[in-house]
Amino acid sequence: MIWLKYLVPLLLWTCCTAADDACNRLPPGINFGKPVSMAGVIGRSEATFECNHGYIMEGSSSVTCTGGVWGALPKCLAPCTVTKEQLEVKHLNFHPYGEHSRVFEHNTTVQFTCKERNKRMSPWSRTCIDGHIELPSCTEVCDHEMPEVDFGSIVGIEAVPGRKTVHFQCSPGYVMEGSESVTCSAEQWEPLPKCLAPCIITQEQLKANHILFPDHQDHSQQLEHNTSVEFVCAQGYGLVKPLKATCVDGHVDLPECYEETDYESFGRLPTSISEHLKTGKGCKREFLTTFI
Repeated sequence: MIWLKYLVPLLLWTCCTAADDACNRLPPGINFGKPVSMAGVIGRSEATFECNHGYIMEGSSSVTCTGGVWGALPKCLAPCTVTKEQLEVKHLNFHPYGEHSRVFEHNTTVQFTCKERNKRMSPWSRTCIDGHIELPSCTEVCDHEMPEVDFGSIVGIEAVPGRKTVHFQCSPGYVMEGSESVTCSAEQWEPLPKCLAPCIITQEQLKANHILFPDHQDHSQQLEHNTSVEFVCAQGYGLVKPLKATCVDGHVDLPECYEETDYESFGRLPTSISEHLKTGKGCKREFLTTFI
């Protein structure tokens, strides 16, 4: 058992020697940096690191090795490069440095502006984070005055960066043709809708044309655009034009009915023809041809 007396110290000496050797060797390397100095005593060493030019160190530049184990190594954080080509793609300028390519250290905040005819999008400042910087985008937007629609009004506006949408409605009685929502982008409005007018048919017009509405009423009425109505002749009058009429954007061609006695003023007609005229069927030209 005497040999154990000498074995234990030997093992301890071997372990300590291995640990001392680990701390006496160069420390592990770091990305984009290197150790520049090292000093120490048996069993304990200290190394100093530095980063490559343009890189920023995160952590302590001095690292200690104790018992063969090195402490946490620092990191070298990369700069950000922004080229002129990248700025052109995004329609950007640096503020206030213009549009030349530049390099920014880690954690540097950069301000941008949009080129002419573009609108700055928020946020317009960006920060370089370990070699990465997210550039803002500038989109051409419509800065024209709000559009107007005859016989219509704006009932809502939606605006987001680079885009604006306007919602319209027509005045009472008017019918919309086209989309009620119009969007503006790239300095141009989409085609505007139209508000198509109703047709006003007055009592005076009905009397002048000797016609009545289908319910045999002669009161004034309003028809919406694209609405059709079939008229009837007033009592004692016959048809000359088709009785159906359609309202088209405020205009309607009304049919006309003529007195049946007008047909007989050309002379005495056969009884069958006279009775036919009284029913309102046919026209003067047809019966004149038959008579002749």
